[in-house]
Amino acid sequence: MRKIDGPGAVGNVFTDYDALLNPNGTVYTADYGNDVQNELIGIQDNAGIAEAAGTNLYILAAITKQKLKPL
Repeated sequence: MRKIDGPGAVGNVFTDYDALLNPNGTVYTADYGNDVQNELIGIQDNAGIAEAAGTNLYILAAITKQKLKPL
């Protein structure tokens, strides 16, 4: 995992966009988003949990080694 480094990031942290006070808010780049996605899917893959839409419990289950409850 790595911290955000897109344009507008300050010290590798996100900054808010504000048209008047900070017109250079952090740009969330595809490169960064794909790294985050791959990191999270790697946790699932390691736990043998397949990808699926409609839930937000897969990463928690993989980390805590809990069994998934049916949707």
